[in-house]
Amino acid sequence: MTLSEAMTMALDRAGLNSSTSTYKNQARSYLNIVAKRIAGQARWWWLNKTGTFRTTRQLTVTGEISGFSEGLLVKDAQSTQYSATIEEADNTNKFIYVYSENSVTPTGTLTEYTTAGVVQADTCTFVSRQYTQVYYLAADVLVPINFYNETNGESLTFQGYNRFDQLDPERDETGDVSDITVDGIDVTAGHPGQIAIRFHPAHSTTNETIRYRYLSYIPDWTETDDTTELDRWIPEQLQSALVFGASELYMQEKGDDEGAMVNRALYAEMLEAGKEQNLRIWGNRKWRRRPMTEWLGEGSAFDFAVSEGSLSA
Repeated sequence: MTLSEAMTMALDRAGLNSSTSTYKNQARSYLNIVAKRIAGQARWWWLNKTGTFRTTRQLTVTGEISGFSEGLLVKDAQSTQYSATIEEADNTNKFIYVYSENSVTPTGTLTEYTTAGVVQADTCTFVSRQYTQVYYLAADVLVPINFYNETNGESLTFQGYNRFDQLDPERDETGDVSDITVDGIDVTAGHPGQIAIRFHPAHSTTNETIRYRYLSYIPDWTETDDTTELDRWIPEQLQSALVFGASELYMQEKGDDEGAMVNRALYAEMLEAGKEQNLRIWGNRKWRRRPMTEWLGEGSAFDFAVSEGSLSA
């Protein structure tokens, strides 16, 4: 089912003209609301995703850097040139994130080159550099779950804000990253709305891969998504719930409370079917409550401990 088909079905159920752009735009808005409602109803397996990012060094520069492109090289004008590969250019904050640097310290004018050594027109002026402490997660991350240094085969530990700040109040330590914390949401034009995470210590080796698991969210659909299959965001089993939910909201808007209740009941029925299917993603496996000691690597599922009283006769 495409988004356009879902809008048409929802409008037809509400008795509205599906060719009217005003109705279609409102139906799309209601589908967005219902999608968020569905996403919050369970721990859906299909919202779990994995992302990666590369460790970098942050160059602070002056000048226009919007033309600097990922994967190209940046070099200075020394006889023995500084050279590094560009991961990202943040023109808003005037940062160039690089990896695979050589041993030369950059200075003066920085120029972009192709990997074949062809000089490009883009230049800027070097100011300073530091190992990157703050990284931005994928745009659809709702909740990060865990992080691993895939290159070194090491897991990273989440720390609370107070503990994290106590580890390095000046935020100037470098080395092998061991701890992370959520630093907030970027409010600049660099990575608007994306979750920022901070490293401790700042990782002093670039071009290493950090892999993370996260719970995603369904982004708002726009008119450009109308011909796109909904399968890329939500399983087929729950797509009918989208339609019933949007119809319910539209009927409420138009004062048809009885029709809204009918669609609400159908929405709930399909939602329950989706929840049942959600439990079967692991096949026939059955889950049993286990003690926390097992998850911490201590003891087994059959340990028994007395929390109060005594076993003595």
